[in-house]
Amino acid sequence: MPQNSVKLLTSMNTELNVYIRNAWLQLKDAATKESWPASQEAFRKMERLQNLEQQSRNLQQQIAHLSDADSVSGHIPVTHEAPFVSDNPPDGTRRTTIRPKELRIGTHRLPISINNQIAIATANWILKQGKVIPTIRNFVHPTDSGFPRSATTRRLDNGSFMEIGDSQDALIQKARKLLNICGFRDLNLEVLLENGTLKTA
Repeated sequence: MPQNSVKLLTSMNTELNVYIRNAWLQLKDAATKESWPASQEAFRKMERLQNLEQQSRNLQQQIAHLSDADSVSGHIPVTHEAPFVSDNPPDGTRRTTIRPKELRIGTHRLPISINNQIAIATANWILKQGKVIPTIRNFVHPTDSGFPRSATTRRLDNGSFMEIGDSQDALIQKARKLLNICGFRDLNLEVLLENGTLKTA
């Protein structure tokens, strides 16, 4: 795979992250203003962008496989700063993840609609409790420059950034880790899915 293709994909991912960040801010603004039509539109936009993000991650995986194949055949491999781990089975069929509906932290109930909000909403809830979230390598950092280029990050309410490019189960475990680190080890963490399944960490 030519190096310029990798650079082009990285540039596209950066631009996509900007769109997702803006859509997230639009969603928060609509929720604050209690505007249901604006919230619906923001949700639809977030869903479209999340699908594009998943397609981009799948493309990254295909590039990685091609690079690995070139390496085995004696060609110069493309350097990967962070390996991509896919949620899809090895046979190539796409495994559908049931979307989350509600995040439960102790007795608190927070409506969510996409997987990355599991960790984001947990972190922002912790911040609202007056706690400080420490810097965690490859997870939480004060600036957006503290991650590999391939990382997918989102801005938290305190201005720091979080890496959220993981599967649903991994994000639940990350949210649990945040609660434990910040002194909420005794609080239950649950995620209610749209099909009624309740996941606990």
